[in-house]
Amino acid sequence: MSQEHPPRPRLSPATVLPEVVGMLPRVWLGARYALGLWAALGAIAALAPQGFIGIVLAGLGAVAGLVAIGASLRITVADDLEGAKVLGLGPGGLQIGRAELQLFGAAALCLLFWAIVASLVGLTVLALFGGSELDVAAIQARDWGSVGPAWRVAVVAIVGVGAIVIPVMLAARLAMAGPATVAQRRMVSLPAMAISRGNVAFLVLGLVLTSLPALLVLGILAAIGGPVAAIGSSVAVVWLLLPGWLAFLGVVYRGVRIAADAT
Repeated sequence: MSQEHPPRPRLSPATVLPEVVGMLPRVWLGARYALGLWAALGAIAALAPQGFIGIVLAGLGAVAGLVAIGASLRITVADDLEGAKVLGLGPGGLQIGRAELQLFGAAALCLLFWAIVASLVGLTVLALFGGSELDVAAIQARDWGSVGPAWRVAVVAIVGVGAIVIPVMLAARLAMAGPATVAQRRMVSLPAMAISRGNVAFLVLGLVLTSLPALLVLGILAAIGGPVAAIGSSVAVVWLLLPGWLAFLGVVYRGVRIAADAT
């Protein structure tokens, strides 16, 4: 007998995105020290010479990033800063404890699963392309009329689009593991995908929209170049891009809050 899943509420950008915007100042305030430390280490690493010093700075930056992400997620899944402190938020977001270790473990499992699926999808595309007998030289010459039968080209094109869409949508579903892990105080990995059921397209759209301000700043900095771009890029990623993503995921999690079983 098949098991029916309970329906998940459909989320609307009109209600979620304003809440995300309102959440950002709370994240910046509650995790200010952690975000500042992470941004500073990122800027120093970008300007530092390669070698042992660069490796050390990269390691310190990874730890600082884990601390900042843990702090930001505590803030976004809680109703207020007091609730985030109950979840273990430290002064200015400086804390490292069980939640950070659980986040690291959940991220590792999700990344492994995503890599396996993406590899299988990629191998399928390569096998299909190899067996399609399309003219590679014609493709390189942009001579589309000589590539091969139209139906074969269409099949390869559809599968190629799927090879992009499937990993992207899977990554969006797995992203809910972070908020679920912090909110439930246990490592939640693959079962967190149940949280996003029915809202996958909305998740992808929301992550894209919350990326736009940071991408605009990064584009301007890329045009400027030099040390200013290196320092500014670190600040933009740490203070705009990731807080936007985490605020969005936290708001979505609270909107579809469920008791996901992580076992």
